[in-house]
Amino acid sequence: MDIIIKILEWGTKIASIAILALVLFIVGAHVMEGFKPGFEISNHEIKAAICLISMFLGVAIGLRWSLTGGLLTIVAIVFFMLLEQSFKLNVVFAGVLIVSCLYVGIYFLKRFNR
Repeated sequence: MDIIIKILEWGTKIASIAILALVLFIVGAHVMEGFKPGFEISNHEIKAAICLISMFLGVAIGLRWSLTGGLLTIVAIVFFMLLEQSFKLNVVFAGVLIVSCLYVGIYFLKRFNR
């Protein structure tokens, strides 16, 4: 059982790093593009940005503390889905959801495997 937990742990960590690299690439591309003068952000966009930031922060925290990172990511995804009624699950969000569920699962596998 220990080898299965180790494989799941490393697979989840590799997937997390890939997700974070993709997010950094996308954010970097938008920052390099620049913002228009008089750039205004609505309250709805601020709430969505907070959900997205906490979602990817949870993935980063999960690299060290699996339960905390996994739960933070799951809660952020739920709030983002409630905020965006027309939300469709795409590859990135599905990957983040799978990784966060694996983080929580790995925590409980480690805890009950003792």
